[in-house]
Amino acid sequence: DKENPPRAHRKRTLTSKLRHTREAQRAAQLDLTARKHRKARRQVLRARQAEDALTVERPNDSDEVRQLRASLARARGERDAAEAATTGAQEPTRSLPAIPRPERISDLTIGGLRRRLGMNGSSADRKWNDLRVQVRRFMDAGLLQLDKNWKGQDSRQLLKIYDAIEDVFPSLKRCTNHWAAEFLVHDSFSAQKTYESCKEKEGTYRFRTRRNRRERASSDDDDDTGSQGSRGP
Repeated sequence: DKENPPRAHRKRTLTSKLRHTREAQRAAQLDLTARKHRKARRQVLRARQAEDALTVERPNDSDEVRQLRASLARARGERDAAEAATTGAQEPTRSLPAIPRPERISDLTIGGLRRRLGMNGSSADRKWNDLRVQVRRFMDAGLLQLDKNWKGQDSRQLLKIYDAIEDVFPSLKRCTNHWAAEFLVHDSFSAQKTYESCKEKEGTYRFRTRRNRRERASSDDDDDTGSQGSRGP
């Protein structure tokens, strides 16, 4: 008897339906991963905002509370600088050219600064937001006086803030004479001054927002009090 020859291996082809299914699965997995990353970033941002709220001075703070807030802000700044050093967040900048101060820095926009620092584009949004958060933290630690204008601030305190920012983000050291750090601190300082002046000025957006927030808080307190009062023993 003649032996039956082995059957030729049947090559499986990928149908268009199966291909589309796999592509859809990969797209869904990528979308899920992206959503998880966005959720994690939002959680980190909320945590940082909650921490920042603890360091912001309030008009009715006692001297002891102000000292505690200042100590907390300084400790957080030292922790952030240490974390940046240990995780290797500091990129080498020796071989990179210096970034000179613009001739008319008053005309410089945030977008222009981001381009000069190489932080433009959506891919750098996270790093840029981290930089802005650190600027505000070090400003709180430096205890800038909002009751004075920019020229009335202590220049030694400002230099300490600039140095602290550049220690965490060494790329700013390329900007001669701290001009980028100064720009960022001045921008945040002006925004805080504007908020402080507008929140008490009737008719402004900040005033209406603050009033509505107080009314909602008062309404919530009344609801809580009423619900607790109606309960039995």
